[in-house]
Amino acid sequence: MSGKYIQGPTRKAGLLESHGAKLLGSSPPKSLSEIPAGKALVVLADSGPFDACAWMFDDDELKHWNDPDDYRLKSYWLLDTSTVMMLVK
Repeated sequence: MSGKYIQGPTRKAGLLESHGAKLLGSSPPKSLSEIPAGKALVVLADSGPFDACAWMFDDDELKHWNDPDDYRLKSYWLLDTSTVMMLVK
């Protein structure tokens, strides 16, 4: 699985907000088909000393990040696809 991560400060919620992201909450959609056209789903996972922030670019990626054995606290964010493409490295 090759993730598409958003780089930035240690804590990334402020970065997402500054780019117009909307917080959806702590429950992911069942499928990316629920995401409106032109929008992208991003997960923000609390990994202890830093946040991992990744673009859910397909349903396999969404499933990978929602592994029941991964107990990190997560939040799901929606923002413009063009913005996410600019932010991923």
